[in-house]
Amino acid sequence: MTPDTILRGYRRLVAQKYDGSQARRPGRPSTKPDIAALVVRMAQENPTWGYTRIRGGLKGLGHEVARNTIKAILQDHGIAPAPERRTHTPWKTFLAAHWEGLAAADSFTVEVLTLGGLVRYSVFFVMRLKTRAGASPESPVTRTTCG
Repeated sequence: MTPDTILRGYRRLVAQKYDGSQARRPGRPSTKPDIAALVVRMAQENPTWGYTRIRGGLKGLGHEVARNTIKAILQDHGIAPAPERRTHTPWKTFLAAHWEGLAAADSFTVEVLTLGGLVRYSVFFVMRLKTRAGASPESPVTRTTCG
């Protein structure tokens, strides 16, 4: 027998001694899925509402849910507490609010062989995301060449 074999057997005995899986009883019943969905919906639609405010809204609808239960439901769904929810706007919400004014911009260079030799052109363009249209004719366009 090697020391590793003895230690493995010892660890197994200790693990069996402290294994409490047979003594466990069922705990508190879980929150109904429809109530949990309502909590998540309230939090998403009202980013300034904290646990207590959501609890009050649920109570007004006839559901008695503890504050810590609301906290656990929101944590399970990856939703931050109210003060942080206000500062971390989801992309979907941000895009919906600012879609009219959003634009994408990009630039690149291209080498062009001309009669005067190789010329590098820098291209910069802007596109409105909502319409996918480029810059309007009245907007200034700058052309830069580097030799």
